[in-house]
Amino acid sequence: MRRASGQAIIEAVLTLTLMLAACVGLIHAVLMAWWAIAMPLVHSELEREVLAKVGLVQLVIDPPGLGQMHSLGAFNVSEQVQVRAMRWLLPAAPSSWRHQALARGDYQMRCMPLKDDDGSVDIGCRTDWKTPLGWHLSRSSWLYQRVGGAVYDERAV
Repeated sequence: MRRASGQAIIEAVLTLTLMLAACVGLIHAVLMAWWAIAMPLVHSELEREVLAKVGLVQLVIDPPGLGQMHSLGAFNVSEQVQVRAMRWLLPAAPSSWRHQALARGDYQMRCMPLKDDDGSVDIGCRTDWKTPLGWHLSRSSWLYQRVGGAVYDERAV
């Protein structure tokens, strides 16, 4: 009798442990799927803001230091705009959490202007985010300014 009840307890503990591990794994999978969608949304929103704030003429005449990564402040993008764009990452989180993530450096977007041999200006942007679970996610892309003032996004070409 004791042997059967001890075996039942062990089986119950193992079942509970496996169910908890499966729930944690499922939560991680759902969060990764969400963030795989949210990171490009935030990145694209801030890229559009960089292009809206910095005129193409300014990029050609007086770009922020060529070949160096700059925070979005160098491109006249305010912290409030960044906080608003981060709403996709954790929609239920208060804006104070987003401000803290920016202040701690858990979330950063930096851009780097470069000039091609033909004189056109490319802007590369990189978004890095350390999630609350400790994962490091990043997103990068290049935006191009070509002859005639047209702007091309590499994903659309």
